[in-house]
Amino acid sequence: KEKKGFLKKRFSVNQIKRVFRGHKSRQVFIQKRDEEANVMQEEFFREQATIIQKCFRGYWSRKYTHDFYSRKLYLKYVAQKTEELREEMKEFARTKAVEEQKLREEAARAEFNEIAKNLHHLTSTKACPGVYK
Repeated sequence: KEKKGFLKKRFSVNQIKRVFRGHKSRQVFIQKRDEEANVMQEEFFREQATIIQKCFRGYWSRKYTHDFYSRKLYLKYVAQKTEELREEMKEFARTKAVEEQKLREEAARAEFNEIAKNLHHLTSTKACPGVYK
């Protein structure tokens, strides 16, 4: 009888151990499953946040940094300034050409006068009164 009681107690102890180990294993499994689910959820939310940030950065960049209309206005301004500068340069070239023409004419007159001054002996005495008048 004692042996039977001992075996029954040992069986009961083993039964309790087995049930406790199963319970503990289920708790560990549930904890690991929850942790893994949290990690996966965190990764998903990170990816979604990245997508949202990417979309917002594109929107911001298109709206403020690479604004089509402000660039168009800037290019129009640059074209206008270029045209004004071109007109100023043409006017400057015209005045410079006129000045150069005047300088050439003055130089030609001065050269002609210098040559004519040295040729006074070729004029006749009738045209220039001489000493014996």
